[in-house]
Amino acid sequence: MSQQLKTLRLSALSAFGQTGFQLTLGLTLVCAIIMMIPALLNGRPFHFVDFNQYFSIGEIITERVIGAPEGSLPSPQAGSPPSAGESAPDQAGTAPQATDSDGYFSTIAGGRSPAYALIAYLLSAKLSMWLLCLMQTAIAAWLIIRFLDFSLGERRPYLVIGVIAGLTFFTALGFHANLTMPDIYAGFLSVSAILLIFQKEMSRVETLALTAMICASALMHTTILLLGLVFLALSVAYLIPAWSRQHVRRLAPACLLGAVVLSMAALWVYGFAAEKLTGEPLRSPPYLIARVMDDGPGKLHLEAACARNPDAYALCAFAGVDYENHNEFIWGAGQTDKPGFIDSPADLKRALLEEQGRFVLDSISAYPLQQIGASLENMVAQFFAVSIQEIDEGAVHILHNYRGDSPQALAYTPGFRPCLQSPDSCTEANVFNTAWNGLVYTADLAALVGFMAILGTWSWYRVSPSGAALAGQDRFLLMAWTICLLLLANAFVCGVASGVHDRYQARLIWIVPLCLVGLYRPISQLRDHALSRR
Repeated sequence: MSQQLKTLRLSALSAFGQTGFQLTLGLTLVCAIIMMIPALLNGRPFHFVDFNQYFSIGEIITERVIGAPEGSLPSPQAGSPPSAGESAPDQAGTAPQATDSDGYFSTIAGGRSPAYALIAYLLSAKLSMWLLCLMQTAIAAWLIIRFLDFSLGERRPYLVIGVIAGLTFFTALGFHANLTMPDIYAGFLSVSAILLIFQKEMSRVETLALTAMICASALMHTTILLLGLVFLALSVAYLIPAWSRQHVRRLAPACLLGAVVLSMAALWVYGFAAEKLTGEPLRSPPYLIARVMDDGPGKLHLEAACARNPDAYALCAFAGVDYENHNEFIWGAGQTDKPGFIDSPADLKRALLEEQGRFVLDSISAYPLQQIGASLENMVAQFFAVSIQEIDEGAVHILHNYRGDSPQALAYTPGFRPCLQSPDSCTEANVFNTAWNGLVYTADLAALVGFMAILGTWSWYRVSPSGAALAGQDRFLLMAWTICLLLLANAFVCGVASGVHDRYQARLIWIVPLCLVGLYRPISQLRDHALSRR
């Protein structure tokens, strides 16, 4: 098939042409419903413990926008879970009122996306939580369709449906697309950026739509915004060498820059407005302190520094405490009898955040080799952490372990009323979840290992003396390397700066088998090339 014919077919199947739009809309809805099957079988969307905070923050923002009572500020930690038989609140303004004297709201809100908080609250409380799943699965379906259109050069509806069904049940996509958390938007940003960079033939409307998706995704979490910066840097770097410049779209850096800058501006406006409202600047918890403490250098430096001078750091208040992990230092108070950041007085919270940079630099300077070793270990562990084990940390887990947060979100969870009435009768763990987690982990890990092997072989043959025969597929080789760099960057950002959690890498791992399907033709050419050399 000639390149001209491929271009004509892609243009005819443009998502925003009249006929193409109808075909794409119908196929998107079908695929979105298929992608919702895991949540439908579960009886409710999948939850994670942080969703309760997103819901509460969304409620607070909504109240302030429509005019909540003056002189008080709703706090996500205020209130108690609904009693047995208590119905869901009828209005957003029913949350208990409390001041932010302990700095809880400003700390929690600083690490939670206002965009996702509003979406989660409005859809869940005002309409249906199922719409949150449908929105996310529909976006995923549309992006996958456009990716396959581009990489295959033609529309194959039955293949698209088969690919999405496979990704739904055999990769982490089926879990993350139905998870009431913004992690899936890391994948949305990544696929959108890949299309913007490598698909040269694209309508203006679709270009704007993908740019808007990148901007919206970057608003969902700091780590996703950082991935946007990674794609921006790559899009600029690809325009420098002559061999790669011909394979990428020159408009891509401008689109990515505009999306990232706009998302950063929106977050700044939100932070400015929240500070005016609360009198406290929004700041994320001291994740970097927790990280170097858990890695070892922070703990060693803290004990030595505080032994010499008890006033060396405000953090000396936590010296000598043996924390199980970084999460216990930040969030564990209330679950254990150990002192923790989140339950500390507001002035101590501020002091810890102000000295975070100094303490982290001092700790790394004191034990550089140990920190490098720990960071590399975290990065490698994060790279291969591709399971969906958080499936057991859903609504029931929140109900049993996080009753300190007002679990108003649980009252809106479909089919969850019996658990609210009798919490001890419910459990999140079951045979299906365990089996599905094992299946997904095995499939994701196999896809990742296979992808790395194919990419290494492809690159080796390409630079070999006879590699010119593969030159026609260099765009797709560059795209595969972009996905590899994306996974490495995500492992570094999340594993080194935050902590090793399966959902961080699993939120992107579904792109790997999608890439393998989309690159079937160049991979087939690679196979033929390898056989011809035997």
